[in-house]
Amino acid sequence: MQTSVPAFCNPATQLGLAALDEEVTRQASFLAYLNDFRIMMIATMVAMPLLRLMRKQNMRPDPAIDAHALE
Repeated sequence: MQTSVPAFCNPATQLGLAALDEEVTRQASFLAYLNDFRIMMIATMVAMPLLRLMRKQNMRPDPAIDAHALE
C-alpha cells in the first residue's frame, strides 16, 4: 500500500502531527502578515485624499508676536 503523504507528515504519529501543526501555523502566520499589509494599504489609500484638505502653513512671521518679543 502506497500513500501520498510522506512519512514525516503522517498524522498517525506524534512527529507527523507536530510537523503538520508547524506547517499549518507557518501558513497561518504568513496569511496574517499579508492581511496586515492589505489593511495598511487600504488605510493609506483612504488617508491619501485627506492630504488635499490640509492647509499649508504660513511661513511669514507674525508682527504681533515680534512686537511682544522686543518688549
